[in-house]
Amino acid sequence: MRANWASPYLRPAAGRIPSGRIIQHGTRWPLFSDICHKIRPGAVALTIPQGRLQFFSLFLLSASGALMVFLAALVNQSHNAELPSIIARSVPSISWDSWVPAFQRDQEYNFTLQQRREMASQLHFVREIIQNQFKRSDAEETAQIIVQESMRAGVDPLFVAAVVKAESSFKRNARSPVGAQGLMQVMPATGKFITKIRGLEWQGSGKLYEAKYNVRVGIAYLDYLKKLFDHDMQKVLVAYNWGPANLEKSLRGEKRPPSSTLKYAKTILGDHQKWRSDLHKNRAKYKYMGTSFLLS
Repeated sequence: MRANWASPYLRPAAGRIPSGRIIQHGTRWPLFSDICHKIRPGAVALTIPQGRLQFFSLFLLSASGALMVFLAALVNQSHNAELPSIIARSVPSISWDSWVPAFQRDQEYNFTLQQRREMASQLHFVREIIQNQFKRSDAEETAQIIVQESMRAGVDPLFVAAVVKAESSFKRNARSPVGAQGLMQVMPATGKFITKIRGLEWQGSGKLYEAKYNVRVGIAYLDYLKKLFDHDMQKVLVAYNWGPANLEKSLRGEKRPPSSTLKYAKTILGDHQKWRSDLHKNRAKYKYMGTSFLLS
């Protein structure tokens, strides 16, 4: 009588059975099969019903799929572990939500007319800041890059503009003594790390002098720090300037942030709040300015 799962039997004679036959109903399956396995007299084999074998195959596929998901999670965790994960406690929290525009990014970048008008208002506002305060000849193009990349990432362009002002004074070719590059002063090692974990293409350190690429990578790093530090923007800015590992040590009481770093964060938050207020007061001035340059 056949067992419920599989019935063992003895194969009395030696022979060779192609392993491909083991998938057929009632085929004798040697315990140790190979491309063509030699069966010795008296070797024990199994007979597995067709339906049971299909169920067993599905089980193996499901188990292997679960294992792949588990291994992928471990790999992802190892990437995230390259920078510290902490929970901030000692500084009052400033929510990231206040820096997010009223509408979020459109994944296909197909902005509505209302969105383009909002973008145009902020673009003209940022352009005037760059022109009036820093006399940059490329003010309009730089402002357009900052606004569009910010909107596509779901971040307030005025906040990103305040970071760019503090980091490089809107100079595309800026380079710090320690090697930070471009508008948002991205370190090559940081750029390589953040593009890897965010699925962006790392195009080499020289590409960081290209304004659009630099801003895109810089925003991705800000977003990474935002999630790392519980949406506390003061900590995000300290980590962006001083490094997340140093901030972790500071939160453990092992070291104090430099006064220059604290001033850096305070200046950016102050500029952002002032610019938001100024734009709101003068919104009518920018409301009907052209939007044709935002159609692409």
